[in-house]
Amino acid sequence: MTRALEFRTVDDGSATRVAEAFSLIRAVVKGHSTFEEEVLFPALESKASLACTPYLLDHEAENELFGSIEGLLADVQSGAGPRHSALASKLERQIVALNAVLALHSRKEDTHLFALAKERLGIEEQAALASQAPRYLPQEIMPQLLPRVVRALTIDEQEDYLRMMMRVVPNPVFLAMAGWVKAGLGAEEWTTLVGRIPELASTAG
Repeated sequence: MTRALEFRTVDDGSATRVAEAFSLIRAVVKGHSTFEEEVLFPALESKASLACTPYLLDHEAENELFGSIEGLLADVQSGAGPRHSALASKLERQIVALNAVLALHSRKEDTHLFALAKERLGIEEQAALASQAPRYLPQEIMPQLLPRVVRALTIDEQEDYLRMMMRVVPNPVFLAMAGWVKAGLGAEEWTTLVGRIPELASTAG
């Protein structure tokens, strides 16, 4: 997910683009964290006490960085002046820190949290929990978000991600998701993906 941010040096010409990307990723991370705290963590804690405490601490660190970056972005966009360069440099450092925190959090989830869920929760319970995740994301951002996320994945990761979504979301929802992905990918990328997941040929028109 952090690769989807594609942050670069923050200057006068890029501050607006960074703010737009930041707003999008903050909405996504907030939805993801809220899903974990309200749905996934309680289910896991009932089977493995305190297993999710480190992830709650990660969420606190993420929230602090998001708040700091939001304030710095507002200051950078407010105008130039002698402090502008210093503010932009601090903003860049905070963005680097956020990417590091999110990347580490993601690796921990991939290697530990999801493995723990597979070990302690049954297949039906896993599917029931996963099916609740989409409702924690603002639906109006999904057409922008999904192609951005998919483009940031390798082809193997794209296949795994879309096959997982096929299993856990209602078919009408997946139809819309497939259409957004198709619209956001190049023709060659989409053809490669359909070659791996033939069902996409009929779901995205």
